[in-house]
Amino acid sequence: LVGSWFQFFPACLYVVFFFLGFKIRQLSIFQLTLLRIPIGVYFVVDVILFVLIVLLRQHSFPMKQAVLVFAEFGLHIWGAVGAFIVLCKLIQRFKVIENVAQRMQRYSMSIYLLHQQIVYAVIIVANGYIGAYGHALLNFVVSMTLSIAVSKILLNFKWTRFIMGEK
Repeated sequence: LVGSWFQFFPACLYVVFFFLGFKIRQLSIFQLTLLRIPIGVYFVVDVILFVLIVLLRQHSFPMKQAVLVFAEFGLHIWGAVGAFIVLCKLIQRFKVIENVAQRMQRYSMSIYLLHQQIVYAVIIVANGYIGAYGHALLNFVVSMTLSIAVSKILLNFKWTRFIMGEK
């Protein structure tokens, strides 16, 4: 079998999340309902789903694997929507974050496409030298910095802008 070096096949699983995001924006569910739910509710439901999944894994019952697949998928969807809502509320509350978000909007697709490969490189270089929290911080800072820098360079050329979906 061919390995998934760049996580292509697992990335295909995210199509459902992109579709969900498009529908949330298209149907105005975002403005009407999701922003009205307090942030604490997202956190509490997320913890409840997580605990439920841990408990389900400890017991044996018919169709266990199917139930776990749906429960984990529900947890991922709830977490993705919750993270999106929390970030939107933070952007609305703090103008500094809003300014940064508006500036980065142009580079979001290329950051998305590039950051994972940069994270892999950072993990290979720094593995064993720093702890997990240091890894997380280093991965975030290096991948964002390099992704933005490469994005700025790529968006200077007409053909790379076209590839990235820009005008």
